[in-house]
Amino acid sequence: MKTFLKFGFFPLLCFGCITPSPRFSVAPVVEEKATIETAVPDEVLYDSAVAHFKLKNFDSSEATFRFLIDSFPQSVNAEKAAYMLGYLYTCSENPKLNYTAARTEFENFIKKFPKSRYIGDSKSWIKLIESYEALLKKGGVATGNNNALIDENKKLKAENLELKALVEKLQKIIEKN
Repeated sequence: MKTFLKFGFFPLLCFGCITPSPRFSVAPVVEEKATIETAVPDEVLYDSAVAHFKLKNFDSSEATFRFLIDSFPQSVNAEKAAYMLGYLYTCSENPKLNYTAARTEFENFIKKFPKSRYIGDSKSWIKLIESYEALLKKGGVATGNNNALIDENKKLKAENLELKALVEKLQKIIEKN
C-alpha cells in the first residue's frame, strides 16, 4: 500500500484518472509564480539599487537608479531614485563623494518632482552643501590633500617652541639685571 501511495497516486492524478479534492490544490504554487512574474519592474530596479547602495556598490547603485529614472520616468520609484542619486553623492563612504554633483542632482530633482514629499529634504541638502562650499571659499574647511596644512602646522609648532625658548632666555636676563 505504501508503494501505491508513493508511486501510484501521482500518475493517476496527472493522467486525469483522479480529480484532486479541494484540499489538494496546485493553486498556491500558480499564484506564487504569477506574483513573481508580474512584479513591477521599477520596484525591482529600485530595490536592487538600494541593495547595491547598502552593500557600498555605489557605481552599480547609481547606474541602476539612472536606468530606472530613464525607463520609468513617471513612477513613484523614479522619484525616489532621483532623490537617492543626490544622496548617493553625499555619502562619505562613496569614493565618488561629490557635493557639487549632489547639489545638481537635488536641484534637478526639485525641478522634475516639485510636489514630492522629498522636496524639503532636497532643499535642506542644497542649503547644507551651499554652506559647506561657502566655508571652502573662506578657507574654513580643509579638503583634499592636507599635507601642506600638516607641514605648515609643524613649522608653526617649531617656531612656537623657539619663541618660548627665547622668552625664557629673556626672562632670565631680566631677572639677573
